[in-house]
Amino acid sequence: MGKAVVAAIAVGLVASLVQAQPGLPEKPGCSGPRHLSVDDVSAPEGDTPAREWTEFVFQVTSSGCGVPVVVPFEVSPIDSTDWLDLVPRIGAIRFGEGDLEPKRITVQVRPDNWAEHDEIFAVWIKPPAEHGAVIDKCVGAGKILNDDFGIVLSPKIGSRLHCSE
Repeated sequence: MGKAVVAAIAVGLVASLVQAQPGLPEKPGCSGPRHLSVDDVSAPEGDTPAREWTEFVFQVTSSGCGVPVVVPFEVSPIDSTDWLDLVPRIGAIRFGEGDLEPKRITVQVRPDNWAEHDEIFAVWIKPPAEHGAVIDKCVGAGKILNDDFGIVLSPKIGSRLHCSE
């Protein structure tokens, strides 16, 4: 036998041994759940007529591994924030298999020229329908900072942000 034939047989034997060993991955990658989290955002409200909307950009981060997931979300006011101060919405973001890039949820806040308390709204990420994802932080607090001068006479209503509905 020639050296080339012996080398080919040796390579074939090593390859078959590696494939036959249980517990070795067939391809590089990782296992375990995908971990999801949404951040908090705080920014000044802005003034009219200088701008029509102030955008609050929340990031949803993903770590670990897992199946591709579609993550539903909801944006809604909390405490004294009324429906005129922001655009409530529902939607979804998508993470592909192996995709660990942060995804963005943009919330439009209406600026005004009235002195008021700082206001809070929430961005909730909901459990995906697909298995293999864990939500580590399900609610992002959006804090609209008052940037107008004047006396605020109305009381501040307390708020609580948590994952249960």
